[in-house]
Amino acid sequence: MPRREPYVLVECRAKLNLVLEIVGKRPDGYHDLATVMHPVGLESRLLQELGLPAFPVAGLADSLRIGLGKPGIRLRAWGLPSPPGKENVAYRAAEAFYEMAGLEPRATLELHKAIPSEGGLGGGSADAAGVLRGLATLHYWTDEEALREVARSLGADVPFFLGSGAALAEGIGERLSPLPAADFAVVLALGTPGVGTKWAYSQVKPKHYTDGSRAQAAAELLSQGQVAEPWNGFVPALARERPDLVALIERMTKLTGGPAGLTGSGACVFGLAPDDSAAWRAEAVLRQQGYWTWSGRSASEPLTVSLQYTAERP
Repeated sequence: MPRREPYVLVECRAKLNLVLEIVGKRPDGYHDLATVMHPVGLESRLLQELGLPAFPVAGLADSLRIGLGKPGIRLRAWGLPSPPGKENVAYRAAEAFYEMAGLEPRATLELHKAIPSEGGLGGGSADAAGVLRGLATLHYWTDEEALREVARSLGADVPFFLGSGAALAEGIGERLSPLPAADFAVVLALGTPGVGTKWAYSQVKPKHYTDGSRAQAAAELLSQGQVAEPWNGFVPALARERPDLVALIERMTKLTGGPAGLTGSGACVFGLAPDDSAAWRAEAVLRQQGYWTWSGRSASEPLTVSLQYTAERP
């Protein structure tokens, strides 16, 4: 009898840290933060279906990478560079979901990577959250707290991407206070080389700690529909070793005519443009100068999940 198989399409969006404060270092070695996070329209796309793929591998582009690990989980990734197989947090998210749910792993994941790594845009975390949300949809999993616990185990930013709108994140990112999303034009430019998170934190000294009041004020403004001027504690921490990022922030401000800042620990700089035209013009100049760039608008949700069905199969 013919059947139609379910699959899920997930749009996994990048995030900006509109304001990011490094509050201090904990006894366990992690740093406490206070940051306002907001999704933007730059997105990777993730297709998920249960079981083995129903399409041939032959004929796909050379850039397509096939990651095979635990039986029942298949990851295919293309687009911007991303780790293969178990090295990819999307794959580990699938493993963690099945372990948590007590189900036999049986998923195929296709990831079109559009969010660059080592940019502070949360691309890997968005992918991981997309896998969790997609598999929960396919398996009719309704225990949201268990899903969030798995998200926390995968990375500090991952729970944010399971939420909706913007958020004030505190601690190592595990304490989230939802905020309404705002609508604004934005330009992104990626400094090179990328910035590894571990290295960035190694540059942070006690003099770079602040009390979190900037993030609290930015959250209050966002709750009123206004976007605070960007501020990021990693900028002074990285300024000596990465003066190019400071220069890129200044260049972005001049090109957009609006405020600019660093997202995450870098190396992506964002500019808040007064309108779409200003964003496009700034992006064009930066692209001509050799930067990876993107321009568009903010987004209302970190993830969009769409459950669909294949054509009937015999």
